[in-house]
Amino acid sequence: MTVASVVIVGAGAAGTAAATQLRTLGFDGDLTLVHGEGPVPYNRTAVNKTLLQPDARLESVRTVLPDDAPTVLLTGRAQGLDIPRRAVVLQDGSRLSYDAAIIATGARPRLLPARVGGLDGPALSGLVTPLRTSDDADHIRRLLADVGRRHERPARVGIVGASLLGSETADVLTTLGHEVFLIGAAADPMARRLGTTIARWVRKRHEEHLAGLIEARVDSLEVAGDGLRLALSNGTGLTVDLVIEALGVDPDVDWLRDSPLALDDGVLVDDRLRAVNVEGVYAAGDLARVEGSTRIEHWGHALAQGAHVARTVSHDLRRTEDPGPFGPSGSYSTWLYGKAINVLGSPCPRRDREVVLAPPGHETHVTVFTSAEHRVSAAVTLGSAKLANRLRPLVVARAAVEEVADVVTATLSPTSGV
Repeated sequence: MTVASVVIVGAGAAGTAAATQLRTLGFDGDLTLVHGEGPVPYNRTAVNKTLLQPDARLESVRTVLPDDAPTVLLTGRAQGLDIPRRAVVLQDGSRLSYDAAIIATGARPRLLPARVGGLDGPALSGLVTPLRTSDDADHIRRLLADVGRRHERPARVGIVGASLLGSETADVLTTLGHEVFLIGAAADPMARRLGTTIARWVRKRHEEHLAGLIEARVDSLEVAGDGLRLALSNGTGLTVDLVIEALGVDPDVDWLRDSPLALDDGVLVDDRLRAVNVEGVYAAGDLARVEGSTRIEHWGHALAQGAHVARTVSHDLRRTEDPGPFGPSGSYSTWLYGKAINVLGSPCPRRDREVVLAPPGHETHVTVFTSAEHRVSAAVTLGSAKLANRLRPLVVARAAVEEVADVVTATLSPTSGV
């Protein structure tokens, strides 16, 4: 069997999962990961949690890679693909030949239009930052410490975007003692992801713990003294020490624009995660979109795709059997204000009906999304990991709503211990 070469562009969740799975499957060829962020690969879910702590160390959230001679980690960024010659072209001009290339460069954060549209500058950009990478977390941590030294008070932080990243970050910074204003366009943050009932629980906790939960957009911002002044769409103004942008992400595919890859809200792939129109190229993670499906952005999904694309590559290199189609994994969890929130499946409020199943007054909340056939397509639980674990296989099997309701009732009964 000839020695093959696999290049993985991106060493985030999908890329590192692919590398680990390839070695687990017995792939003994050359394996190169191209890492474009910082000195080592790391767990990105720690960026707005662990890495915002005053004593944070990147090494504590480092991702473990296969430790063998044929596995190489290169620090740098790719700038293109030479498809005819099967090579990844790096920004320094060097080239990496491949038999299979896995694209896993993830996504890049959206920025505030107010600062992109001509108001940006050194003073302003230093105080307005996304929170996507370890470098972003380092920058925010330094800003927070600087405010404390200069003013001998906690920082006043404006977070723009009240979805998962913004909500988690607001909770973390409030716990650290800072004064946080969370600005979002929706009255109930994350209602599209969590359903109305649990989203309202999130809103209430924000209102109880934050300096302000503001339903508005940012129309403009400007430097005011050594801070920032924001003009909001509701007619009010807000002065803060720094602004964190949590406005979502877009697939990081600009470096692929000159390639023949099909790009449509990410890299289009088939159900095995092969690029639809280029042989030998694959994609996984936040930038991969299976034809006919919606792209999914979260860590657990990226891990699952990384492992699956490795199985596809191993099959295509004639090492192992066909893994079959990738089954979307929409499940993830978070903690807000001391409570676990578990999302199972991918809620689609525009298509599905929202049904609340938890008993009234119970501290555990459960919302399910059901199809027209009364099959459960997704479920969201608040406050019970045990219940989430019991519901997970039912969501995967698209069980009848009555069956799911029975499990909820049994689990939340007074004798269940939940």
